[in-house]
Amino acid sequence: MSEEWLCSDSKCNRWNAGHRSKCIACGKQRPPAKESGRQNSKFLGDWYCSRCGSVNWSRTQTCDMCNSPRFGDNIGDQQRKGFSETLEYISRYENVRRNLRDKDKDFGRRRKSQRLTADEFRRVYLFLYNLFQFVGYVYILFILSILYAKDGIESMKVAYSALSRVMKFLHLLQILDFLHALLGYTTGSALFAALHLINRLVMLFVMIDGEPRIQTKPVVFYLFALYTLMDVVRYPYYMFRVFKVSISLLTWLRYSMWMPLLPLISFSEDISYFQETERFSISLPNPTNFSFYPPNFIRLYLLLGFFPCNY
Repeated sequence: MSEEWLCSDSKCNRWNAGHRSKCIACGKQRPPAKESGRQNSKFLGDWYCSRCGSVNWSRTQTCDMCNSPRFGDNIGDQQRKGFSETLEYISRYENVRRNLRDKDKDFGRRRKSQRLTADEFRRVYLFLYNLFQFVGYVYILFILSILYAKDGIESMKVAYSALSRVMKFLHLLQILDFLHALLGYTTGSALFAALHLINRLVMLFVMIDGEPRIQTKPVVFYLFALYTLMDVVRYPYYMFRVFKVSISLLTWLRYSMWMPLLPLISFSEDISYFQETERFSISLPNPTNFSFYPPNFIRLYLLLGFFPCNY
């Protein structure tokens, strides 16, 4: 092995080849070696003192200059130590990158959860709307039952005056059913929802509300009971459908409780009343040269609106 020696000048500290007797930089004489023969020389395997920095022979366990104990940090150990520090630095760098990547994933999950929150808000809104309608029709059914249990057949004369405001309000609120289907909140058809709503509104606001004499007839009581029974089943079905829960009995009732005979009775009585009173009729001659006869309009509505909507 080629021997090198360290210049003893603290300002120089240059390593020189083993065959030189003077420092190649400052010209200072080579210092004499101690008994170990390795002082101020560096061989592969020699170790540095961690206290004074001098080079010691690989076989010695204490420093020749300061007698400090050897800590095992020879040249090979220093190389391995530096490599370990490099690996540790790389590991820390990878940990930082991994943490940043995890934070990005968490941010993406939060954004996705915000989108899910909008969908959950839609579900909660639809559930509460259907629940409100269900409670409203349960209230109407309860009042009808109380009136009939108390007064019997005589209660049919006061059914409209007692429940007309609630019934009208709930049916006006059903406009939201059409908007839900139109805006994609529900999967139903907006056209069918519009036809169903028009059918109800024409019955309440034109046929019954437009002819006071029919308001005290039993047909109004039956019609309110029919609408109430249908919606008491329909809105719980929608409530469970929002959360994709299917109940076979409720589904069967939802699509089987169509009883068109009672609305037909109401239409028939309306025709006779409108023919007798000629309410809302516009006869010729008149300045606009336009005529309107409600019984004919009702017959046309039965043919083109009522039957397609219910069948």
